[in-house]
Amino acid sequence: SADKLFLELIAECHKRDMKIIIDGVFNHVGTSFWAFQDVIKKQQKSEYKDWFTIKKWENPETDENEFDYEGWVGIKDLPELKEDDNGLIEPVKKHIFDIVRRWMDPNGDGDPSDGIDGWRLDVAEMVNIKFWKEFRKHVKSINPDAYLTGEIWWDDWSQNKMFNARPWLRGDAFDGVMNYRFTHFVKL
Repeated sequence: SADKLFLELIAECHKRDMKIIIDGVFNHVGTSFWAFQDVIKKQQKSEYKDWFTIKKWENPETDENEFDYEGWVGIKDLPELKEDDNGLIEPVKKHIFDIVRRWMDPNGDGDPSDGIDGWRLDVAEMVNIKFWKEFRKHVKSINPDAYLTGEIWWDDWSQNKMFNARPWLRGDAFDGVMNYRFTHFVKL
């Protein structure tokens, strides 16, 4: 029912010549995410075990819970999706590409007019740019007019050093970035 309501919102916005860009978080998930819950339940037998970096599996012969995994920037409530040298691993990439197609062409008829108009991509610098280049090709194959903006944030937070966003703005990754340069105020 939530999906149907969102599709109605898209249609109403489009009637008003408004665009819909949704937030894609494709670096990490919450602990309630269905694939992560499957890993917790089935451990090494889960078909999604390779989607995450598991540091240690649960030992059912002990009272202690040994299950440990990589959380986004160390936050255990946000299990991080696994990457290889090309970005997100293939099964995760396929899942994300399916999500993209679902929301950009909801009825699958090849006409994206009933779908969203773009993506705002959370913590994009934390996913290999090779993935974003493939992501762009996939998105633009569905809707060449779709807008992509990546959240490009800290190169070194402790030193207040922001990333140089140029690599993401060469026409093969994003159309724009949320670089946050103006979040730092100069003391007067």
